[in-house]
Amino acid sequence: AWDALMLERSTVGGGWQSTSGPAPLIVVNGPVRNRLGFNSTGGVFGPGFRANATVARAIGLIVRNALGIVPHVLEQATQGVPGRWAMCIAENEEESPWEPLSVDGGVTAGCDAVSTTLLRTSEYIDNRHTDDPEKLLTDFADTLSRTGSWIFKHAGAGIVFCPEHAQMLAGAGMSKEDVRSWLVERCGRTKTDFIRVGKSLTEKGSRGEYESAPTEGFDPLFAEDSPKVLPIVVAGARNAGISMVVRLFSAGWSGITARVEKPS
Repeated sequence: AWDALMLERSTVGGGWQSTSGPAPLIVVNGPVRNRLGFNSTGGVFGPGFRANATVARAIGLIVRNALGIVPHVLEQATQGVPGRWAMCIAENEEESPWEPLSVDGGVTAGCDAVSTTLLRTSEYIDNRHTDDPEKLLTDFADTLSRTGSWIFKHAGAGIVFCPEHAQMLAGAGMSKEDVRSWLVERCGRTKTDFIRVGKSLTEKGSRGEYESAPTEGFDPLFAEDSPKVLPIVVAGARNAGISMVVRLFSAGWSGITARVEKPS
């Protein structure tokens, strides 16, 4: 997990000290999920499973004790993210209709692997009200496109689909790539929307008051159609249509998954 984190540009470039107080998200794939007892189903973001808690806590101890990222000293989080050292989940590969995240990161399906990135925050989407895949994705696009966490020209985000949502989309003939392309094309806000909330695009590529900004046009959320800017995971129980949007700290993750080698 640490090796995977070190592949992230933000974790070696000052991300730990950010005022947004980012938290690592750790996603485990492969047989190691069952061998070590990782939770991938109900309550996957919550407590109660030793493996999920232990790996997240170990990362937190390294960051605090080896790097010295201590609150009120090197850690400059304005408020921080709840559960900063608690977001280690396993993908529910058994109920996912798609290839696991580790395949997007370059590791063959069925191999033990771990992917990581830094998050700004996470937000759930409760949509158990429709069986129309386009309406469902429109709900996701609306949440992804909110202005609150958008501070640069583009942003990165991920989705942790519950099995029910993933299976609905796959049942409509959509691959993970289809879902990503649909969202990348539609996620964004008008320039007028940004001006209204004081987040026009400045000449330096950040968002802030900029009076000469054009009022016409549409700013896309994502810079490209790629697993790096919109990683997709399937986890949780198949008992309700509740999924999670996760806000990536930077405009994407490394797109590289670390393979977990069995000890000799």
